Amino acid sequence: MSDRLERRAGQPTGGIVCGAQIKAARAMLNLKRDDLASAAGLHPNAVKYWEARRVPHGERPYAVACIAHALRQRGVEAFSDPAPGVRFVHK
Repeated sequence: MSDRLERRAGQPTGGIVCGAQIKAARAMLNLKRDDLASAAGLHPNAVKYWEARRVPHGERPYAVACIAHALRQRGVEAFSDPAPGVRFVHK
């Protein structure tokens, strides 16, 4: 595994708890699924898979961590409290 992937593998899911957050973040950034997948180092089907699911409580799937990282690099972060959502953050 490359250094870049090893660093990202240990990251939390960045507040992503449901696929709707990923879809909303893509819409905010006007990103196609393929573009987000490329930025996250994933296959587009992985993004599609997680957009249709909830992240199991207490788990930190590698793909979701990669998606969260790619979104954060573009100025969007997910949050889960008080309710799941996404927002722009200052860089």
